[in-house]
Amino acid sequence: MKDLVFNSIEEILAFAIKEEVEANIYYENQAKKTTDLELKMVWEQLAHDELRHKAVLTLLLEKIESGGSIETYSAKDIADYIPVKFSQGTYSDTEKIIMNAAQKENEAFYLYSYLSGKVTEVLHQRILLSLAEEELKHKENLLKELDLY
Repeated sequence: MKDLVFNSIEEILAFAIKEEVEANIYYENQAKKTTDLELKMVWEQLAHDELRHKAVLTLLLEKIESGGSIETYSAKDIADYIPVKFSQGTYSDTEKIIMNAAQKENEAFYLYSYLSGKVTEVLHQRILLSLAEEELKHKENLLKELDLY
């Protein structure tokens, strides 16, 4: 993850919104590509959840008054703190896609968790922690799906 510097909650939320949009596009593309109906439903649900996250973040961003700053900090390598570990071996393309998605959800979990500790408003902390919990659930669901292959 590149070195990210945020100076305000608005910058954090704008970044998070962009990440949610990218995740939605990724999951929608995976849903279109797969021929496995059960996996297609998983991708579609994840895509829907990412849009819901975007809506929550957008609403919060719209409600926040300008000037609500936090200390400047660097979020360098947040997602690298605890990566998802997979055993070495030969994996199918589908397994690799699921593993990649699980890693992205893990990164989002750690990003939102970390950022929640950097905001001062309790409501902002709760929203970021709630999003972190959802990303963790996504990762767990993907790992369960991976067990099916």
